[in-house]
Amino acid sequence: RQRTNNAQIPRMSTIAALTVLCLYGVEANTPSKKWTQKNVAKGHSIARKNIDGHLERHLTNVKSAHPVELQNTAGFCQYTSMFDCNVTTCAACVAKGTGWYWVGYCAGFQADIAGVAWSVDNGMTDCTASQKSREWTVRCEDSNAEETDNCNSTLASIYNFSGVSMSRMDTTIHPDISIMDYTTGQIEVTGFYNSLEFELVSFMLHGGHSVYTEGPPALYQMAGYMYIPKGGFSQTSARLKGSSTYVVFDSGYKYDQASYTSGVGSTTSFSGVSFTNLRGSLSSLTLLGGASANKNVTSEVCSSGNGVCLSMTVSSQGFTKEGLTLDDSSSKVDVYVNNIAYTGSENSYGFRMLSVSTSYSGTVLVDDTGNAGNEESETFGAAFLITENTAYAKNSAISASNPGTTTAAVQKQSQSAGTTGADCGYTSSDWFATSAVDPDNGRQYANAAEFFQTMGMSDMKCLFYSFAANNAAHTYFLWDPILGIDKAAAKSSALGTSSSSDDSSSDDNTGLIAGVVVGVVCGVALIAGLVYYLHFHKKNTRTGGAAAPGNAL
Repeated sequence: RQRTNNAQIPRMSTIAALTVLCLYGVEANTPSKKWTQKNVAKGHSIARKNIDGHLERHLTNVKSAHPVELQNTAGFCQYTSMFDCNVTTCAACVAKGTGWYWVGYCAGFQADIAGVAWSVDNGMTDCTASQKSREWTVRCEDSNAEETDNCNSTLASIYNFSGVSMSRMDTTIHPDISIMDYTTGQIEVTGFYNSLEFELVSFMLHGGHSVYTEGPPALYQMAGYMYIPKGGFSQTSARLKGSSTYVVFDSGYKYDQASYTSGVGSTTSFSGVSFTNLRGSLSSLTLLGGASANKNVTSEVCSSGNGVCLSMTVSSQGFTKEGLTLDDSSSKVDVYVNNIAYTGSENSYGFRMLSVSTSYSGTVLVDDTGNAGNEESETFGAAFLITENTAYAKNSAISASNPGTTTAAVQKQSQSAGTTGADCGYTSSDWFATSAVDPDNGRQYANAAEFFQTMGMSDMKCLFYSFAANNAAHTYFLWDPILGIDKAAAKSSALGTSSSSDDSSSDDNTGLIAGVVVGVVCGVALIAGLVYYLHFHKKNTRTGGAAAPGNAL
């Protein structure tokens, strides 16, 4: 199934329990450029750290295996039984037969770099074919925006984390790799970097931030895709390209279905509608699979009091969950509404959503989950969101394994956000109407509307999704959206952008852009979400450098 985004992203499909969704495509000449530079700095640094680590481990392993000959040596080429410096290509090295491995030089011992080698011994003899190495990282973040690497279920149960990010890094190594200067016999890294491509698929689940200039002030999830083309590690003209999508759950609301037969938001009157902002923290984290090729991660964040919980599952490969089929760049989320306390005539539940969009064009391929007859989908940038057109409703605790058979239809309405958000039901004390300071530059914004306008995003609408249960006994709901990235569309759109620049987040680079966010940012605080994910935070290794306890990767 395909959807095409035309000049403007005009609408969104039925999103049963989605709250705040901001559609955003960055153009190279918008004020939002600085946020994409942070995107570049973050992604490029993750990639570079990963690649440098592989090179360091390779050299350490080589020297530890041959300590006498290679420690403090002036050049490797003098040891001809281990390094054939007369052979400078993959094909010539493989042709030497058993016992020789091409790893950027021709090694006469079992060797690899990032798990990759061309050799008769491992069956990889095609020197026209690249090879791929896949790795996972899981990071947890606390309320001070400090990150803990190698996070796992044990750490998640000990510390009060706000959220978790899960990144899958695919490093493609091309057979023209070269890490040897044959005139000196020393390692030379430029040829190594030039042989690499890097693809980063990231997912995040978070409980929200305190102010909208720091990040979405509510529960949110993120799917991101970043790409460094071959040569991008060493050439400033080809850095990082990518896509980021945020889906933020701003407020849940209770209402009397008879008073809003077309759903909340059908008018600008919100009499009798009770809104509750949804903020919380990470409640659980489960890692399954013994290798990066079959890693499966499920995490959950819940609002205060566990009224709403988001349980997100991602995998290093395509997977099936609860009868739905997904690819390796999609996330399956179960949204639980738990034991809503209705009062008076209230008998239905719903969510308020804010969309902020700019123009974007392109075609995006949406996952075929096998359940198209009961789904709606929307694409925005290189991202897609698939939702069920109904939500399960029960009068007792609900689970994915026991959702019951009763469903509630979802009714969608929208209103213009305006300056104060009053037409969306925001009051003067709500986050949208209050002032906040940008932590990066110290600028103070009178309200969220001014913040979005300054960032170049002027098309703001509030979207309302009402579960028309009309039954006060139904206080539990379950909805399962799918948020994903079309990797081919993200890469194609990014590489189609002609302007590029250095990956420094401090450079002005007027008229240039280091990376392109071709996806969409969905969030209460659009750019604030980007700040959170893409800006560097001080990492906090709680285990003092030792291996983390529990089911660490």
